[in-house]
Amino acid sequence: FNFTHKLISVVAISLGQVSATWPYYSGELKTYESFTYGMFRTSMKMSDHDATVGTFFSYWEGPNKTDGTWNELDIEIDQVAKSKHGLAPFNTNIHYGDGYNHLQDHAQEEIANLWDEWHTYEIIWKPDYVQWTVDGKPIRTVNGGAAADYQTKPQNLFMTY
Repeated sequence: FNFTHKLISVVAISLGQVSATWPYYSGELKTYESFTYGMFRTSMKMSDHDATVGTFFSYWEGPNKTDGTWNELDIEIDQVAKSKHGLAPFNTNIHYGDGYNHLQDHAQEEIANLWDEWHTYEIIWKPDYVQWTVDGKPIRTVNGGAAADYQTKPQNLFMTY
């Protein structure tokens, strides 16, 4: 299944019969337009199926992308981390390049009812900080450093489920 619009592309891949109405297990949304700074919001109800990961993130795709030029801001909701490794399933990540290497800054949080209810997730990306919220409540803020010094490239928005 493919759907294309001026601002967004939707791709769903059939992995098996979920129901007679929606025969898809997963998919990806990606904006055509890229952004440098802003507030980005989505509402999702995550699957509680084992081995699933839902994401909402910004990502710079190039040109001339290397590990040393990486730019990405993530929200990951990881059923595998919780079920297999006992880790908190809500992750916020900054991926960046220092000109030579792909570096990462991660944090994990325990948030109730990730799989039972719809939630609104936000990434607030400003020149001097990045903040992640769930249902309007700030979960993590990174001032300066990786958030300010390296997150400078226009990025597309993605959502996978």
